[in-house]
Amino acid sequence: MQTIDEQRKQPACPRCAGDIAEFEVSDDRCRQCRRQSPSVDGTVRVGAYRDVLGRILRAYKFQRQEHFELLLARWMLSAGMRAPWWSSVEAVVPVPAFWRRRMGQAYYPASRLACAVAACMKLPQVPLLRRVRGGPHQVGLSHTKRWENVRGAFAVRRSYKLNGPTLLLVDDVRTTGATLAECAKVLRRAGARRVYAAVVVSAGDPQRKP
Repeated sequence: MQTIDEQRKQPACPRCAGDIAEFEVSDDRCRQCRRQSPSVDGTVRVGAYRDVLGRILRAYKFQRQEHFELLLARWMLSAGMRAPWWSSVEAVVPVPAFWRRRMGQAYYPASRLACAVAACMKLPQVPLLRRVRGGPHQVGLSHTKRWENVRGAFAVRRSYKLNGPTLLLVDDVRTTGATLAECAKVLRRAGARRVYAAVVVSAGDPQRKP
């Protein structure tokens, strides 16, 4: 079992934040990213979804152990500061949940993490996105179904006008990248110049080649 420090030092693809093998990255992309045209310009993570880090995230996300929030945000900040684009970010945007899922729930991890990360970066946290339709949870869906599940699911709030900003999407977990990609696509269409992402962990994509 790896320690937190060991997990945080594990190499990851600078584009998708997935696990990579030695010498796998070229032109800032892993083999998986080179097969696609990602909407997200770059992604940072704290580590992979396993061992101690996985337990901490589950405790924060599902057991509402809020004392982990600032720690996770600081780890995300530390990971981000190693990326060459980090200082160009102008605002932090949380990945939204569907409003029916939020009813009666004051605790939404992605939004809370986005607030904490924005505070650490001394940047505004702006809820630019809204989820316009529901769908099944991504957990348990195949790679293809995950992409289908989020297609057309997000929109930019009408009260916001974008004039070429560089934005940072924040979410807790990245698996296939479908949710982040769809959010980034919507933000780009609305006028964002660059869209990057920060996540606590990247989980194993069911279609990703070892």
